[in-house]
Amino acid sequence: MAQGGRTDYPDDFCWKIFDDFSNQIFIKVQASPGLLRKLVEAKLLHNPMEKEKLLRIFEKCPVIGCKALMTCMRAFLRKGRDPKVAFENSLSIFDRCEELKEISARMKAKARAHNAEKISQRPEDDRSAKEVQGTDDGIPDKIKYLNFFRELLNKTNKSEAQIAVALNKRDKIEVVRIERGHQEDDFHALGRCIALSSCTWRCRFTLRSLNVQHVRMFVSGLSDLPKSLKGNPCLEYIGFSLNEIGSEGFGALMNMPESVRRTISELFLKGIMADKNALVKGVLRKVAGLEKLERFDFQGNRFK
Repeated sequence: MAQGGRTDYPDDFCWKIFDDFSNQIFIKVQASPGLLRKLVEAKLLHNPMEKEKLLRIFEKCPVIGCKALMTCMRAFLRKGRDPKVAFENSLSIFDRCEELKEISARMKAKARAHNAEKISQRPEDDRSAKEVQGTDDGIPDKIKYLNFFRELLNKTNKSEAQIAVALNKRDKIEVVRIERGHQEDDFHALGRCIALSSCTWRCRFTLRSLNVQHVRMFVSGLSDLPKSLKGNPCLEYIGFSLNEIGSEGFGALMNMPESVRRTISELFLKGIMADKNALVKGVLRKVAGLEKLERFDFQGNRFK
């Protein structure tokens, strides 16, 4: 842990590049802050209160506002589950600002010069396979590597019926604080494992990089299991907050099998960029029909 309780990145190099160029960025931002502020508000800030606060600061004092803007970008990089993706998202914003294009190009060049394997290397990459093979049932209570489920289905000698038995030895399985390196197929595998089981699940995806296709793959995994293999899972908690899945992703999520949907007691979809189409298409009516729902967070979406 670093000072102040902040958790360091698995690899700090992406942050270091930003830090090395931060003074130059700050000088350029002061010259023309308007566009960059709007882009940061749209692309990096998902909480309406954060956007409003930044706007107020700029109205009072543009110089202090520029410092606040830099703080927002730093916080975005620091909080990102995947530092490389966060870094690339920041550069995509710089590329749209004429004053920052040259700095962005130099930052990219420095990143390319760095050993790409060192940036993306994660010593725990084989951890999921080791977990599957290393214990009697291979199912931990908390899982943060989504490829675990793909490995479980495809790279073990267990049949799906045996996998269901192994899953059901756990009263509750939590999929939280997902690490980088996931694939769309991993979401299908997760959905399939949930459908096989008869235990309780809590799934929270705060990667900020998921889209509607990830949701569709997840729901597809829940839905396409043969009836003879279907379990009786309880999806106690599901959260896609701060991922821009939009109204389409919201609708796809609510199209999961009713037997699973009706078990949800906590649904977190804050800042998913849903709009009034979610109302027009009647998606919220499905939420109203969730008989066990106790908590529903839908803040920060676009209904103006």
